[in-house]
Amino acid sequence: MKTNTKPIILAVGLGLLLLGPQQSSAYYNSSTGRWISRDPIGEKGGRNFYGFVGNDAVGAFDILGQYPSIYRYSLADMQAMLQQSKEDFRKKLKAACPISSTVTWRTAHGQRQCCSPDACRVQAEVLTIEFAMKLAVNFITESMRFGNVLAFTPLTIPGWFETINDRADKAPHHGMDADDYNQGYGLKCKGMQNLIDQTFVDVMVPLRKAGIQCFKGARVGNGRDTANSSHHWFALYGPFTDDVHELDVEVDPWFSAGGIISPEFPFARAQYFDRRLW
Repeated sequence: MKTNTKPIILAVGLGLLLLGPQQSSAYYNSSTGRWISRDPIGEKGGRNFYGFVGNDAVGAFDILGQYPSIYRYSLADMQAMLQQSKEDFRKKLKAACPISSTVTWRTAHGQRQCCSPDACRVQAEVLTIEFAMKLAVNFITESMRFGNVLAFTPLTIPGWFETINDRADKAPHHGMDADDYNQGYGLKCKGMQNLIDQTFVDVMVPLRKAGIQCFKGARVGNGRDTANSSHHWFALYGPFTDDVHELDVEVDPWFSAGGIISPEFPFARAQYFDRRLW
């Protein structure tokens, strides 16, 4: 968990209270052996939002709470993570759907699209299944090659850990292209963006031609353009959204190696927007 600089540790009835210069930052319940407040870095700390250094406080440390506890996951761990993520992602997409009446909008080329509540829910289901299928292949092949899946690795801890990008760099396209998703090395964030983008387009183009497209997309990143961004991911928009800056659902599975489709806490703030099928 994150703590402020120079914390003061006080014994209280509930357990331990870590106090910083301004306010308390984390509560620990000694009877259950866990923190009772969620990890502020969210999924970056792993699937367990209430964990600390992988339950190994003797053999590991994390003074400021800035790094995850576990980095190498079994295939079963990844599959369980993705299964839960699918449910969360499906709910997010369906929340962007119309409830009772059909929504009509026009593409940038003037083609009329009619999105009914039922059609939107079906499209949300298909996107969820297709994204999850591609991401599962990504980490299953990595597990087959290495015996584990590298996830939630920090960008830079010199000399400590192999990172997601270290493995992905060994792929034929250095993890920067969707074609590397089934090579067993994983993908860099640009490759993940490319994979999600291609999958989205494959699903939506036939629906667009039929005039029933409900979701729009955008390739996004944390810089003013692609060349000046250090992180890239994908965004989805429901039929009500006309402003590309108002992201309905962020699809950023890179940091979890494909285990989490849409993180609860975005890895970065989007600054460039490359529209897809608007």
